[in-house]
Amino acid sequence: MEISFLEQFKSSKDNESKWFHICTSKNIPMVKTERRCEFGDVDWDYITVDPKDDAFLFEEQEFIISELQDLLNFYTVPKTIQHIGARTGYVKNLPVEYVSAFAQDVCNTLMSAYTRYERLKSS
Repeated sequence: MEISFLEQFKSSKDNESKWFHICTSKNIPMVKTERRCEFGDVDWDYITVDPKDDAFLFEEQEFIISELQDLLNFYTVPKTIQHIGARTGYVKNLPVEYVSAFAQDVCNTLMSAYTRYERLKSS
């Protein structure tokens, strides 16, 4: 499973709709960013993953939350607002220079969780 993210400099419902359909066709979680002048946001949601394939998000929930929380500690500032979940989450008001890096961390963590789940399932 290869997960990537939509990078936006301004929120666009048209781009988000296209990204939703791309993620649905690839059967991957939807990860997106939005940058503003000084701060930006990262959001993720599993709505684009077929229900028969989302078990890894439930089984690896503790790993995902712990990993993302640890990674986020490198990027946060006092203005940062967060909700870290295995299936959905957001981080608002990250310094703009860290937005892409944290979005990539979300993608990498979700891919790692999927790999861990598949390994455990096959053993």
